[in-house]
Amino acid sequence: MTSEVESVPATMTLHGAAAFLTAPETRHPSFPVIDENGHVLGLIDPPAILRWRRAGKHRTTTLGDLLAGSKVTLAYPDESGRSVGQAVGGQCLASAGRHPRESATGRLCRLEGSDARAVEEASRGA
Repeated sequence: MTSEVESVPATMTLHGAAAFLTAPETRHPSFPVIDENGHVLGLIDPPAILRWRRAGKHRTTTLGDLLAGSKVTLAYPDESGRSVGQAVGGQCLASAGRHPRESATGRLCRLEGSDARAVEEASRGA
């Protein structure tokens, strides 16, 4: 696992998230949204931004408000990649190697290598 995962703050606005995700220097297609206590509230990606805008959400609405009440699937360091994939089912938003997970200490990690492939296969039902 990678110990440091890029994330965005819950205080970021919908407009700010759209600008961030489309910036040339943005390296990933999706990012976890983290609250002030470091807890994962959910993930953002370009399709989520479009859904919120089409649903009439104002551009100044914060990601924290948009993700309030969202269900976040947690995985722990001792869980296999396959069990993580089965837990999230078809809900995986990122490609292999980019699945964030939160550790037992609440720290966000990213699966890599065989763990990431196992998540991808299990989420597809392979």
